[in-house]
Amino acid sequence: QAWVNSNAPARAIVEMHLFDLMRPPEDAFRPVPERLSQLVDQRLGRESVDLETLADILGIAPRTLRRQLSTFGTSFSEILNRERLRKAEMLLSTGSIKLSQLAAHLGYANQSAFSRAYRESPVAALRRARQFIGKANTPEAGNKSAAP
Repeated sequence: QAWVNSNAPARAIVEMHLFDLMRPPEDAFRPVPERLSQLVDQRLGRESVDLETLADILGIAPRTLRRQLSTFGTSFSEILNRERLRKAEMLLSTGSIKLSQLAAHLGYANQSAFSRAYRESPVAALRRARQFIGKANTPEAGNKSAAP
């Protein structure tokens, strides 16, 4: 026990190895689309989110990453768009961010590109359907349909 207190560099190395041993299992066992989604989520608005960079982080060639994603029935652009929209929903729910800021933060060329992607998304379609159903179930809607 005395060596632990007297040799700080050795202690740091031992602690580092212990923390490595206690870390959850390596992500290599998770499907590629899940690992890629996690990387995109971590980097959106902070760092570069492009296929080549993320393939390098995953330790595979960009072409191999495209092929592996294809076997799962998805693509890099689909995962990127899904993560962008998921993050957009979260940031929009705060109500404190301008659309132009949001577009820039998520890596869109401009606000129009973001608005177009959001309008065409399943998330926006679901929201429109909920609003339509909500309006149809209001008392005023019931009165209008009962009128001649």
